[in-house]
Amino acid sequence: MPDPRDPRGVRHRLAVVLALTACAVQAAATSLPAVGERIADTPGETD
Repeated sequence: MPDPRDPRGVRHRLAVVLALTACAVQAAATSLPAVGERIADTPGETD
């Protein structure tokens, strides 16, 4: 069931953000927008 709430303002644990950023860099993301695109492509269950 999708969450109808607005995704803006959602807080994520720092460890999750750092891990996803490290994975994006390992996957050849070379800029901040590229890292954001890689992170946006991850499944929602990652948190």
